[in-house]
Amino acid sequence: MKLFRVLILFLGFIAVAFNPSKADDIEDPTDWTVALKQTSDGGFELVYQVKIEKGWYLYSSFLDPNIGPVPTGFFYEDSTGTKFTFDGAPTETGEKIYDELDPMWEAQVKKFSLGATFTQKVKAIDPNAIVKGYLEFMTCNHEKCLPPESIDFTFDLGKKTATIAGADVPVVLPTGGGTDAEKFGAPISQCGESQDAQGLLTIFILGFLGGLVALITPCVFPMIPLTVTFFTKGGKSGKKGIFDALFYGFSIVLIYFLFSVPFLVFDIPPDILNAFATNPWVNLVFFVVFVVFAISFFGYFEITLPSSIANRADKASDLGGLLGIFFMAVTLVVVSFSCTGPILGSLLVGAATTDGGQYNLVAGMLGFGVALGFPFALFAMFPGFLAKLPKSGGWLATVKHVLGFVEIAFAIKFLSNVDLVLQLGLVKRELFLALWILLGIALVLYLFGLIPMPHEPRPEKVSMGRKVSGLAFLAFTIYLIPGLWGTNLKLLSGFPPPMFYSYIDHNEGHVETIFNDYEAAKAKAAAEGKPLLLDFTGWACVNCRKMEETVWVEPAVRKLMEEEYVVVSLYVDEDIKLSADEQYISDATGKKIRTVGNLWSDMQIKYFKANAQPWYVLVSADEQLLSNALGTASAERYETYLRCGLDAYKKHTNGPTALAQ
Repeated sequence: MKLFRVLILFLGFIAVAFNPSKADDIEDPTDWTVALKQTSDGGFELVYQVKIEKGWYLYSSFLDPNIGPVPTGFFYEDSTGTKFTFDGAPTETGEKIYDELDPMWEAQVKKFSLGATFTQKVKAIDPNAIVKGYLEFMTCNHEKCLPPESIDFTFDLGKKTATIAGADVPVVLPTGGGTDAEKFGAPISQCGESQDAQGLLTIFILGFLGGLVALITPCVFPMIPLTVTFFTKGGKSGKKGIFDALFYGFSIVLIYFLFSVPFLVFDIPPDILNAFATNPWVNLVFFVVFVVFAISFFGYFEITLPSSIANRADKASDLGGLLGIFFMAVTLVVVSFSCTGPILGSLLVGAATTDGGQYNLVAGMLGFGVALGFPFALFAMFPGFLAKLPKSGGWLATVKHVLGFVEIAFAIKFLSNVDLVLQLGLVKRELFLALWILLGIALVLYLFGLIPMPHEPRPEKVSMGRKVSGLAFLAFTIYLIPGLWGTNLKLLSGFPPPMFYSYIDHNEGHVETIFNDYEAAKAKAAAEGKPLLLDFTGWACVNCRKMEETVWVEPAVRKLMEEEYVVVSLYVDEDIKLSADEQYISDATGKKIRTVGNLWSDMQIKYFKANAQPWYVLVSADEQLLSNALGTASAERYETYLRCGLDAYKKHTNGPTALAQ
């Protein structure tokens, strides 16, 4: 049994460490097939079937193309009725169909997941007619969209055959660090590498901090003397005592980790986790739950697990050996649930709604478990530490009340999500910040003893701890105030509604002079002696707009882009048709390049081994890759990336001697 638990833990670590869902992978979530069926009346059915990877969506043929996503379309070379005619309107069905308000597009959208079938009936005028054309489609998941793709098809009505080109052609990618060595070469600098590991580390740290907060809650802190009593009663010392203490801490970490195992073992798709962030009714439920938790923390009532569960766990801890120690850890987790639950819930909701899905949950749970398990292992190992700890008392009640205010702040966040998804226009950025400011003022007044809690007398003397905490929350509240007038509050990035979702237009000026043609931008860069910033973007790319509206407008970033770089935005969904002699079959994907958007998408795949947007690449005018590519990033990260690219450009232009340094 112990070996099985250790194996699960090891596999979990491996799954996190080698997460295959990296930002620079080539995504190919669809598999198309075609079939030709003859009907009883002598006509034919052109059948297009597609299998869709979990977590991805394909859009209906009947969407308004002006709302954002590209509808699935079928285009025929001869549809004039000289060789065949269409018999009725096309039909479509899917394995899972969603027809709802899509938060990504902020509109009613019909889309398919897992699989879909499109059918068009035709009647042959010429019995040997050949129906040729191409289909066009776009796929998205909860965080990004891929460029529109097109695939050729041929239906031979005389021979009763159907073929589709490029559907099963493997993507042939160049080697050499993800770029075509003959064209762009190896990157001079390593800046801009994938941030997946850093993201998991960040989630782990947040989980660890949440665990540290949980240590001083009224449910967890009293368990410290109980732990010391349990291990003192065992009477073990030396190596055996140290081993038991370490096993106790390990058991606490393991229990919290096991909560995340179902998300790994059962391959729960990321779109389920993302429901926390996108489904308004789920967010409304969390709003109510966090308000209830806050009222409980304020002292109006207590939330506890059924006593039978706690009693059974406590009784099991009386068993001897390692099993008894493990159940002692279970007792700690169960008894402390009413305090750790809200903290853990806040952490996991944030983890599940960021890129990485289930792997973020694992990292967050591990961080939380380590923060709880390590101190308890130390207390079990060295009972003398207990004498140096402050005794339980009124300060624990203060901590609980402060957590109540924090829960109200989280509740406002969930209510804001509901408003943002439904586009009700009620809790926009200014109102969100105003509510947090009022909450901060109330918390400061409480900590300074000016407003008491229910069943709690006003303190005659305010302790130094409350004064210091009050000043810290006062400083944070003051920090929020300029946000009412459009100041970008970087410390709260991602918590308030975005800058564009506000009652007053706070958008600053945007980057000027952006090219849309690569060759023209390259000539400009050569003439001015500047590097190029390639911005692989899309008209339907939501994250691209967020980068442009929140990162590019930062003064330091904007100055670098305008003064030090030649910026070229290459729209991978640009629908302008290439001339017949400009169209070609891609040697990277085997697909036909018909439009300007196809051209830029093929360039991104062939040379930079990626097809997601936004995707930023720094190159010189003579086409030397200056650094690794970068996806979505913070303003600080983006500024660092641009400066790193400038350093690499200077090395490149100064010749081989500089490159060798």
